[in-house]
Amino acid sequence: MHEMSLAEEILRIADEAAAGAGAREVQRVRVGVGWLLQVEAESLAFYLGAMRQDYPRLAAAAFTLEEEAVRVRCRVCGQETVQEGWGFSCGACGARDVAVVAGDRLEVQDMEVLTDDV
Repeated sequence: MHEMSLAEEILRIADEAAAGAGAREVQRVRVGVGWLLQVEAESLAFYLGAMRQDYPRLAAAAFTLEEEAVRVRCRVCGQETVQEGWGFSCGACGARDVAVVAGDRLEVQDMEVLTDDV
């Protein structure tokens, strides 16, 4: 059920960014969703659609959710590799001493907006 609070935060961030850009309407919002967050995409999309009416600039916006894979950087060999599942290890040398460098964030990546400027 955390998808509802995530949707609310995405809408708030997008609305503030649109207002700061002088936008009168947001047409599209692209959201990166890290795999580690374990977000149910269908549920998040539902809440975004249902709650966007509370934000007039976002009322007609289309939301695109893009899952971001988990990438780790090996502290032994320095390579970055994509991970699948929960057993994190370096895909190059097999070491388990790795740091997550991607796939752990939720972010508004970009938006298409309409302004009154010609």
